[in-house]
Amino acid sequence: MMQELHDMPLFFSLHNIAGTVKCTSPSLVMFRSAVLNAGYRISSTHVNPLGVKSDAPWDVIWDIMRCWVKFAALLS
Repeated sequence: MMQELHDMPLFFSLHNIAGTVKCTSPSLVMFRSAVLNAGYRISSTHVNPLGVKSDAPWDVIWDIMRCWVKFAALLS
């Protein structure tokens, strides 16, 4: 709870976003790395073990997920 982004009041579930785009969820480590490499902050949330908080805009989150869908398609 101490490492959580306290200036970000809302969190989202990575699994729910993956369900929206109809793909398997990326690992939390991979997703966190993508957000950090894009230059934004990200943290876990104490409410949901699969939830994350980030200051990344939604268009960046969706771009990361679009890239993940393309990558996951190559793996299968």
